[in-house]
Amino acid sequence: MAQLQSQVNNLKDDMRALSDTASEILHRVEAHDRRFDQMDQRFNLVDRRIDQVSQRLDQHDARFDQIDRRFHQIDQRFAQVDQHLAQVDQHLAQVDQHLAQIAPRLGQVLTILTDRPSPG
Repeated sequence: MAQLQSQVNNLKDDMRALSDTASEILHRVEAHDRRFDQMDQRFNLVDRRIDQVSQRLDQHDARFDQIDRRFHQIDQRFAQVDQHLAQVDQHLAQVDQHLAQIAPRLGQVLTILTDRPSPG
């Protein structure tokens, strides 16, 4: 009977040790759960911040697209101005050619006009 009592006491001690171990493990698990919850909250904050930054970058990207379109419009306008200036240059070259043809005859016309008696 003493041996049975000793085995019962040993079993009680083992159960207490198991209970203590299980309780300690439960506390550790709860501590880890709290830590994981804190990390999860932190990750959520970081995720929200990344979303905000991403939205801001999208806004900047859209603005740069607008600026790019405006530069393209300005570039097209400069191309039109260049084309117009080329036409003006051609026209001025034609005028210059006409003036070059008239210049030799201008001396003759002036001579005739100055040699003529004035009316009156």
